[in-house]
Amino acid sequence: MGAHLLAVDGFGQMHGALERPVGALAEDGVDAVFEGLAETCHEQLLTLEGEFEVGLIHAGHLHAQLERVPEVEQVRLGSQRVTVDVPLDQRLDAVAHGDEFVEVCGGAEALDVHARECSIGCAEERYAARVWDALACVPTVAAPTASGKTAAVLLLAERWPLEVVSADAMQVYRGLAIGTASPTLEERRRVPHHLVGVVDPRTPYDVTSFVHSAEAAIEDVIARGRLPLVAGGTGFYIDALARGLPTTPKADRSRQAQLFEELDRVGLEPLLRELEAASPVDAERAQRNPRRLVRALEVLRLTGTPPSAFPRRPPRFAYTFAVALPSPEVLRERVRARIRGMISAGWLDEVRELAPDMDEWATARQVIGYEPLRRVLAGELRLEDALSGIEQATVRYAKRQRTWFRHRPAEATRWPGTFDEHVKDLAGWIESLIEAAQAASS
Repeated sequence: MGAHLLAVDGFGQMHGALERPVGALAEDGVDAVFEGLAETCHEQLLTLEGEFEVGLIHAGHLHAQLERVPEVEQVRLGSQRVTVDVPLDQRLDAVAHGDEFVEVCGGAEALDVHARECSIGCAEERYAARVWDALACVPTVAAPTASGKTAAVLLLAERWPLEVVSADAMQVYRGLAIGTASPTLEERRRVPHHLVGVVDPRTPYDVTSFVHSAEAAIEDVIARGRLPLVAGGTGFYIDALARGLPTTPKADRSRQAQLFEELDRVGLEPLLRELEAASPVDAERAQRNPRRLVRALEVLRLTGTPPSAFPRRPPRFAYTFAVALPSPEVLRERVRARIRGMISAGWLDEVRELAPDMDEWATARQVIGYEPLRRVLAGELRLEDALSGIEQATVRYAKRQRTWFRHRPAEATRWPGTFDEHVKDLAGWIESLIEAAQAASS
């Protein structure tokens, strides 16, 4: 059989990214093109009978151009991904140009390609070990809520094979997609997101859970030859991920229950003053968050030492940071527009579906907006009054985030304004990381 070229669009975007229609690819020797698989990517398995001298699965979204790679010598195939042996210098060259591809070559009776899990790899010496593992730091983008993080990440993913590891304490919960402004299903098809919609709201979730899950996700992304990008606005989580978890005593739920009762009885201010007197750093980190305040006081009263004074275990990865800092006025306008948009997108219907179980929620109770909207549905509160309160609470939260990210992480690259305004700067920042990694791997 003569030379054949197979193109598989596992991400449903090849057609739109190429400069000419898919049908015209025949001029490049493409015998078969599968496109538009995003809707069925979790189930559909393409079984391709016959021999193929070279096959490309290509996602160089900005400047897609198919290339033959005749040096491919062997195919290793699995139901979850395609792995092959191919000269590393060619893989490195492709990565340097922002391309992603998997080469498949002849000798196989049947080639099984999973539409979602096609990823670059090689059996013994994946280029991931040469490039992504050579990254000095995991890129991390951080900003207050409503600062354009998701939109910027989607644009970056048109150039690089990114997977997002979310650092958002609220988007982790399942079923709260609209009210937490989580990336949509379509956006998640375009760019894989980890730690979004994975935890039952009735399950407690804390910074320790986040760090363990995030580090496992980063390791998995790197192992599959893709670029992990941490993105979020929960500064406390990002700080723990980057600096390592503190070696504080394990939480005691009974002690915390007593502190919560005290909080209900005396209010936030007296307890915050107690913590601030012992450790201004811990008081600032608590960000007036009742759960964090209670945890810090639990440790302080039990040991006589504030949490920040405990040593940290070393983090598994190093990180580099890019931060966007919109003005308070811009944040307020964007928050207002986002909340109205979430109502239009069906937030009330989402709350209606969740309401029967909300009394059983654990740390998900902290998510802004769900309780007042439940009261709206119960006829206890006017919608406009609820939205006004939600807006005020969200703006206060965004301002606390802005204060945090103005100073932490100390070594971050910071830009005034939203990420929408700095996509080119962000792309240049990531490009410099990849170039350094390529140089280190050569």
